[in-house]
This record gives sequence, C-alpha cells and structure tokens, in this order.
Amino acid sequence: MPETLLSVRYKRTRVAKIIYTPIIPVVGRRQEGSYPEGIPKAPKKSFQNPFKLLTKPDIVLLLIANALICAVFYGVLASISTLFDQTYGLDATKIGLCFLAMGGGMAFGSSINGKLLDSQYESEKKRFLEQMRDSEKQIDPKNLTRIPEFPLERVNLYISHRFWYSSSLL
Repeated sequence: MPETLLSVRYKRTRVAKIIYTPIIPVVGRRQEGSYPEGIPKAPKKSFQNPFKLLTKPDIVLLLIANALICAVFYGVLASISTLFDQTYGLDATKIGLCFLAMGGGMAFGSSINGKLLDSQYESEKKRFLEQMRDSEKQIDPKNLTRIPEFPLERVNLYISHRFWYSSSLL
C-alpha cells in the first residue's frame, strides 16, 4: 500500500508526526527524522494524468459495457422494494430478506464461476504445454501467461460461450 512505503512513512510533515507517532512505542525504536540505513529511497515519480486512459477505445468500450450492466442492475435493485411492497404487500423486514437471496446467489455464482475458470485454465494450460512439447520448445510453466502464444482469451470465451449456448436452449 502506498502509505506503508518506507519513503512515504519516513517523510512526514510535522503535524503528521505529531498525530501518527505513538506516545508509548510498543514495537521498534523512536527515531527522530532519520531514515533507516540500508533501505534505498524510492525515486520520485512525476504526475501522470489518469484521464489519458479514456482516450483508448478498448478501455472506453469496456467502461461503457460495464456501466450499462451496473445501471440495469441498480435499476432492478432500486425498484424491487417498491414492486414487492405494491404487489405483495410485504413489510420492510420481508423485503430485506428478499435481498439476501440475491446476494447469496451472487456470492455462490461468483465462487462457481471462479472454480470453472480455474479448471478451464488448467486444461488449457495442459493442452498448450503438450503442443509446445510436440514442437520441442522449452517453456517455463510458471511464466506461461507472459508468453504471447498462450491463448488466455480462449479460457474466458469458452466459459461465456458455454453459458450463452446453454441459456439459449432454455
């Protein structure tokens, strides 16, 4: 975390030193204004404009797609309590219990999706390593995702293709 970086921790303003210095230090020694020896100071980084990311079309497309999904989900969540109240005449406690089912479904679905992606990644990794053995290329399995030939998108597309194909049959 940025606030735990040694170059940040040891470069404090006078007010920050007063606020964040313990009265009775439990761990470590109290050293006034000294930087620990042997620890190199991190170089200063110049400011980079984060809004430059919005000029890249692939990032903008992903942001728009995620914004639409979040907007629809928020619209459903915001209107569900009113709909349940008008349609079924439920009180606030019972309506709140309805939200637990959605939260549990999302938690269950994300854990299942994670397991599916892990298993698909492992099978794709085995298939790719067998192909590389056949072509007699030496590849380190630990650095597999850094190799440009490794089809990482294929794992994600396989899961989404299976989902959409099975849901279209319903």
